[in-house]
Amino acid sequence: MKRAMKIRTLRRALKRAQSYSAWLRNAHELDTLLELDRWRRSPDSNVYNAKSLAEHISRLKGYRLSGSIGALQEFLPESLYQNLSALNSETLYRGAHAGTKDLVVDYFKEAVEGIDYLADTDNPSWSEQEKLNRFRQAQESFGRTALLLSGGATLGYYHLGVAKALWQEGLLPQVISGSSMGAIIASSICTRANSQLGSWFDEAIFAPGKSLELQGLLDAAKTRSLLDQTVLRESLGRAIPDLTFHESFTVSGRVLNITVSPTRGRQKPRILNHRTAPDVYVIDACLASAAVPGLFKPVTLKKKTRSGRRVDYLASERWSDGSLTGDVPKKRLSRLQNVNHFIVSQTNPHVLPFIHASSGLGPARRLATVTGEFLRGQTKAFLATGRQLVDGSGLESLVKSAESFMTQDYGGDITIHPSFDADLYIRMFSNPSPDVMARFILEGQRSTWPMVEQIRLQTAIGRALNGAIARIIRRQQRP
Repeated sequence: MKRAMKIRTLRRALKRAQSYSAWLRNAHELDTLLELDRWRRSPDSNVYNAKSLAEHISRLKGYRLSGSIGALQEFLPESLYQNLSALNSETLYRGAHAGTKDLVVDYFKEAVEGIDYLADTDNPSWSEQEKLNRFRQAQESFGRTALLLSGGATLGYYHLGVAKALWQEGLLPQVISGSSMGAIIASSICTRANSQLGSWFDEAIFAPGKSLELQGLLDAAKTRSLLDQTVLRESLGRAIPDLTFHESFTVSGRVLNITVSPTRGRQKPRILNHRTAPDVYVIDACLASAAVPGLFKPVTLKKKTRSGRRVDYLASERWSDGSLTGDVPKKRLSRLQNVNHFIVSQTNPHVLPFIHASSGLGPARRLATVTGEFLRGQTKAFLATGRQLVDGSGLESLVKSAESFMTQDYGGDITIHPSFDADLYIRMFSNPSPDVMARFILEGQRSTWPMVEQIRLQTAIGRALNGAIARIIRRQQRP
């Protein structure tokens, strides 16, 4: 009885934790009570070959300690190629609350130490420039991680908590993408230097102010939209510095990507970033990405000229909500930014129930996953048929948008989402008070904490390569 009560107490403590350290401490204690720590200590798994993995760790360590640079240089990429696919399996991160198998942790730790050793050890046959070239090739081959922030109206403020939790653990990716509300949060982060983010995250609960306000009937009829866009623009001006995409990249070093959708028919959504639209103003891109049809009017993007003037960008084009057709644009990010690992923070209300249900364990999760896929398939078939029936009419574009909205892939390799709560929908189109913002941020953090160790390990190699390249460049720049 005491054990059962203690387990219930610890589960409640996990849900109510105020910091990651408190959450992790309770998670370890819960794992001990449930004997899940034995699972972590046991090297055996049906996901990987434990004997082979242990042998790889031993060889990596042996080469490093003996100074066998050539052997380590040859074996490390081979080992990563053989093991990473299995070690990124979601199964390995669902067996316990506080982390995965100790053997998996040991492998990533030794792989990172091997990368650091190769980067920082003098090698007569390998100049610093050759070393830099090799590490850049490895980085290009390995790919990048991106954080994708979905739409979701006011629910998107949860993204602040997700990003804050990752930033506090040193895990916030360099590449961040946002659609609709996610674009606003992504821009708020990517227009600030790292040194500014700590205080900004603490003050973010006061940032939004009033951003949503109904228009008068005449203005609503004239613009065919319910909400006053000037109020939203003023709110964005308080939260986001007035920078172009190129300027934001220069300030933060992070790659900001915003999805927008052209209003003309047969046009695909676009990703705006410091390469595809360097001179476009970030605030205008956010305004366009958040322009949900019927709520806000479409937007003409603005760009900065060489003389500093603000002029129209593609003056004949109008842009609207990026979430409708490109909520989490994984394929385009893969092409544009060499991203192959996606962390998705998902708050879209129409997918939250399915994502929440499918994130559980056992038969319930499998049933939810199968049900969700079935409904997606049926919806896609229904809308595809409808699109053929209205082909060539004014309704074709509308049906096509609905098809994309309902059937696109809303998840990632790692998907973070808030706990599904019906009262969230009531707050979707309201201006959050500081108290509500504080709740959004804390709940976003709590949703992220169970994923932290998985993210830490699955991004360890990429972060090690980034760090190695940065150190080599700094050494080259020394007088």
